[in-house]
Amino acid sequence: MSKEQICECVETLDQSRLALLDQLDSLNEDKLTNKPTPEEWSVLGIAQHLMLSERFMLDHLPEPETLKPQKASLKSYMMYPIATFVLNRDISVPAAAQVTPDDSITVSELQAKWDESQAWLKAFVEQKDNSDVVQALLNHPFMGPLPTLKFVQFMQTHFNYHNRQIQKRIPSST
Repeated sequence: MSKEQICECVETLDQSRLALLDQLDSLNEDKLTNKPTPEEWSVLGIAQHLMLSERFMLDHLPEPETLKPQKASLKSYMMYPIATFVLNRDISVPAAAQVTPDDSITVSELQAKWDESQAWLKAFVEQKDNSDVVQALLNHPFMGPLPTLKFVQFMQTHFNYHNRQIQKRIPSST
């Protein structure tokens, strides 16, 4: 695993995010905020959840130099494949309260907050050398400490899971 691999993963995640934001920007208010059922999230709510989750997973964007290496636990090694399996199979999982959308955000506000977390992630990766990237510096709230590459790959898997939900709700003619 190298820093270049992680930078590529971060760039892929950012390009996915920007494509989604462009798509959201083209939708009218009704398409953005319509909930299929009262219990389900709107398209904008799903996107807000993605942004909130990213910020929460990145532990509210601490100063990167304050992060200390952690030992990846057995739980981390066991939960990572389970969590990715669940997301790749589109199995619904309840969201934590901290990452539940409240539908009180606009696309431009969403983008500003999401830009901030992506800038933090890019700066974090850029500061690290090859020996740092194999260490578990980022602590996932559910899985625990993960090596940086696994962490970023999980962020992409989570993004893809919710992006599939969004795409099902947006007519292809949009």
